[in-house]
Amino acid sequence: MVGAQPCWKLAYTGSVGSQSLTGIPIVRALRDDPAWADRARIWPFETGLAAPSEAQIVFAEVWPSWWRKEIRADYGPPNDKAQVRSVARIFAAANRTCELPAWFAGDPNLTAEQRHLVETEEAWTLGVISPRRNAPATPNPTLPRLRGRDPCGADRANLTLPRKRGRDDRRESDGGVGAVSPSIANRYDYLRDPAAIYRQSFAAIHAEADLARFPPALRPVALRLAHAAGDTTILDDLAWSRAAAQAGRRALARGMPVLVDAAMVAAGIMQDRLPAQNRIICMLHNRSVSDIAAAQRTTRSAAAVELWRPHLKGAVVAIGNAPTALFRLLELLAEGADQPALVLGFPVGFVGAAEAKQALIDFGDDLAYIALRGRRGGSALAAAAVNALAAGTRT
Repeated sequence: MVGAQPCWKLAYTGSVGSQSLTGIPIVRALRDDPAWADRARIWPFETGLAAPSEAQIVFAEVWPSWWRKEIRADYGPPNDKAQVRSVARIFAAANRTCELPAWFAGDPNLTAEQRHLVETEEAWTLGVISPRRNAPATPNPTLPRLRGRDPCGADRANLTLPRKRGRDDRRESDGGVGAVSPSIANRYDYLRDPAAIYRQSFAAIHAEADLARFPPALRPVALRLAHAAGDTTILDDLAWSRAAAQAGRRALARGMPVLVDAAMVAAGIMQDRLPAQNRIICMLHNRSVSDIAAAQRTTRSAAAVELWRPHLKGAVVAIGNAPTALFRLLELLAEGADQPALVLGFPVGFVGAAEAKQALIDFGDDLAYIALRGRRGGSALAAAAVNALAAGTRT
């Protein structure tokens, strides 16, 4: 797999190059077929080096010879048939044990520059997790199947906490202040692999939540919201307008800004995943906000919304903290301010949060929104919604 391939491989029918040249138009036609185009993605160009969370059909490059030792001759002849059937068996087994999503991450040792090159130009071979090591063809023996439970569920993290130590168990460390003895450091058994943590988290959400009740375009948003909250029950309170997710994705793809009510929302947005280097605008700490708040006898969060006026048209608004910010936004829109492409309403609290979000839901058919009814919400949820929309724009 290391190094460029020689030009002669383009020379004749059946060679590696000719297979690519003839296969690419077929993949393009399949990818654009209207029967499933909105449910299909090309990995990693449209998904990044990650398991596609919103696709039911994934196009990926596979090199059967990477598993040459596992190819079963009795699945042929011809050899191509044996390879396809064997690899399909390997992938199906990995999927059953929830190992497959981790394979989409590629080599964890890639630099940021290399990952960008892979995701935008070079692509990757599914199942290759290091230059000279393929993903295991058999389930990881350290993650046992638990009887009566979803093998992909969160309980497979197998976290073991130490017992509380009494006074007699305490010992001075030889390493000085802050040092931890090996006996303590090795006492915790927990999952450390980031890809595996994501994999098991999303599997648990799929097991607990009925994501099929949401429109296909909204399901990645619902998935990320449940993940950010650590609670699938919040999805029972999710409300949205027709084609809201599509409106948000189009706005981000066009490079429109993201307006946020709090720095915590901005901090949670993965800027490197935004499709067009979109600006994230938070006016809360602008010098004029305090004067506006005093003059209007309102909160600083509501006053900061006044400074959104030049940026509102076609923007994505993400409110994850202050109900007063959402109320003031709706007042501005009622007064004739430019309308954003999408409002993500996730303010949290005991006073005004539920009422502000209900006002957003009742505002009118022309305003696209995704909101969480009730008191629950928060900056993490607002940021998660933006990240989910941004992920759906990658091409």
